[in-house]
Amino acid sequence: MERHNENPFNFCRAEAYPGTGLESKLLREGRLLGDAFGYDYRLKDPRSEAFHQIANYAFFDRNFSDYGLHYFNMQVDFYFQLLRRFRPELVTQALRATARNFIKQTNLDTYERCCEIYDFVATCDPADDVTLRSFAREARVRVDRHSRELMIRGERIVNCLEDTYARKGSAIPYNAPAAPEPWGSDSANEQFPTPVIPGLEFTRPGSGWEAVDLFGVARAPMPYDTFRARLAEDQRTGEEVVSARH
Repeated sequence: MERHNENPFNFCRAEAYPGTGLESKLLREGRLLGDAFGYDYRLKDPRSEAFHQIANYAFFDRNFSDYGLHYFNMQVDFYFQLLRRFRPELVTQALRATARNFIKQTNLDTYERCCEIYDFVATCDPADDVTLRSFAREARVRVDRHSRELMIRGERIVNCLEDTYARKGSAIPYNAPAAPEPWGSDSANEQFPTPVIPGLEFTRPGSGWEAVDLFGVARAPMPYDTFRARLAEDQRTGEEVVSARH
């Protein structure tokens, strides 16, 4: 997540779908639960399982809701890429920066919230169910609050991208509504009161280089043949480095 924060992403535990190697492995080890309508399993390491249970609960709306932030983050990127591909003359650097920064901010917020869970799990007793449940509730409140604030910002960007495509504008307007209140502020809590979360329910246990857009600032994407040439060059360089080390 830290290394690839420029690309929208989502995350979940690897699922044991029928016919997969993971299903076979879990069957051999006697760890496969449920049936073909819904397989389940527990991770061997207790802390890893605790991390999964907390993250799955805390990020449930952000990751899996039809209107979750991670899907919305993909929508912002998709709208921007459509505009960049089909109407590159309308893309300004300010508009590009606004869209790209929102994607990064969303990803980095997810990364930061995951790190909070990691730090907690690294020092807690994974068998202390009461403490795990309490922390999971607190983590979900934080994730959901940050998601709402980021959604407000992202909706403005989507509206601007749509207006730009319709030739109503070409950049984020300077008179845009004020940014949402800082996270955790009293006014933000009044506008978005902390939701009442029911009992926590989770189970335990040439070269073409001259055309390459190195920093992603070009108004149009690089041609496919240029991308392939760059990829091949990267692979050759990597092989040379490995060979030199040996």
